Amino acid sequence: MARGRSNIPAISAQPVILDEVIDLDLSTKNLRLFLDFMRLTTRYESLISANGLNIDIAKARILLPLIDQYDCQAMRSLLKDKLNAVAWQEPWEVLCIACEEDDSELGREAITNLYPHRLHTLSSPKRDITLWSNLSNLSGAWQLEFLRLFMPAIRRDGSALVGEINADVATWAKLFNPKKYDENATGVRKRKRN
Repeated sequence: MARGRSNIPAISAQPVILDEVIDLDLSTKNLRLFLDFMRLTTRYESLISANGLNIDIAKARILLPLIDQYDCQAMRSLLKDKLNAVAWQEPWEVLCIACEEDDSELGREAITNLYPHRLHTLSSPKRDITLWSNLSNLSGAWQLEFLRLFMPAIRRDGSALVGEINADVATWAKLFNPKKYDENATGVRKRKRN
């Protein structure tokens, strides 16, 4: 067997270093959070579960825009699973994040966890009504769709009257679809006709 030279180029053991500047408008703390989460999802993707992540609502708000900016789908999927798990404890916060991200699926999950006692807090002496203050954090389309399903109208003689409140959030959350509203030229949200 004759020995000859191989046509396969030698692979250098030296790492390739690119001399690029990456401009990040980000604090060191937030960058560390993002890089740690990236390292976790790339190295241990098959070993970690969303429930085991130490990510709260504040951290999720930092991570989501960065994940979108750098198109990190594996990170997004894991973070979304974590938010779905957190939704039973903090449904209003997850609903607000879903609205900001325009993620109807995440919004539906949050709504299914809005049990009647979470819609209104009536235990304080001031009777702090959380429904209206929490709804004010959502966009117009999300508010309209929420109220349309939560307070279905009863029609009589061509006029719409608000009927009973529909507190069966698990059922109407399946119908929640704020994307059926669009903006007209004046910026007012208007429901699309199907």
